[in-house]
Amino acid sequence: MPKHYKLRGTHFEFHPEGGPIDDHANHADLFNAIGLVTCSWARMENLLTAIVLHVNKEEASKTLHEPDPSNAFSRKSKLLQDWITKHPPHNHLRTGNDANFFGHLRELADKRNAIAHGHLESFDRAIATATFKVIRRVGKDRWGLRTYNIPMSDFAIIADLCNIANAYFTSLADDRFGSAEDAQPERP
Repeated sequence: MPKHYKLRGTHFEFHPEGGPIDDHANHADLFNAIGLVTCSWARMENLLTAIVLHVNKEEASKTLHEPDPSNAFSRKSKLLQDWITKHPPHNHLRTGNDANFFGHLRELADKRNAIAHGHLESFDRAIATATFKVIRRVGKDRWGLRTYNIPMSDFAIIADLCNIANAYFTSLADDRFGSAEDAQPERP
């Protein structure tokens, strides 16, 4: 029987061991799906970060410039959205669907966070659903446990959406960065 803990001062319980991780050989399909989501998201978010760092310049706009941009996905995606939709030199980058696009990505971020950072507690093969538990701050010195039940079919959808977002960010990078062949070498 796996260990079972109840955190003092809370109503939630968790299991620090057991589950698919302790039986990984029989869950290769699940871990493959988790890896695909994690790698697809990482590639997309790193490109987003590079673009944000490239466009977020005070000399371009004192109003939009964030002197210390957050590394949190929701805030840096909002910052890029603002640069695209509110900075006139970037008008040509607008798609007309920017609010939806960035909004959907921020919605996905919560589920992706559970997959990448949550405790994989169980996998129910009968319904092909993985259960992740995430401890989250819910107030000052208050914490809560959130449970995510994520069907296997969602893993491929999330990875595909990350790859679509990455293609969009690649088009932005092509526009903003130019090609590596055109880049001038840095001086020491």
